[in-house]
Amino acid sequence: DGTEETIIPRLLLQPFVENAVIHGMEPLSRQTHLNVQSRKEGNLIHIIVSDDGAGFDSTKTDITKHVGISNCISRLSLFCPDSSVSIQSEVGKGCIIHITFGEEARHADSDC
Repeated sequence: DGTEETIIPRLLLQPFVENAVIHGMEPLSRQTHLNVQSRKEGNLIHIIVSDDGAGFDSTKTDITKHVGISNCISRLSLFCPDSSVSIQSEVGKGCIIHITFGEEARHADSDC
């Protein structure tokens, strides 16, 4: 509730969802789940993309070296300089991407 009219950069979520499907879910023979949620807390918008797939060792993986993820983080920082993206993952337990930005980040001339 409260995030239905939120404007976000085009294709912000696509690489995160695509990575979850291709790297986290497709390699497994068991049933997996993908969830995309949004919520508003004060002036902050939180978007969470999570899966219960293969996961990865986040202590050994520099996620910023992946072009799609790096581009999303860069585009989001242009959209809202105070934004943040955190990625948590554990092998066998899936991945959680938490995107946060201010609601006031709406720009009439932005690529949204």
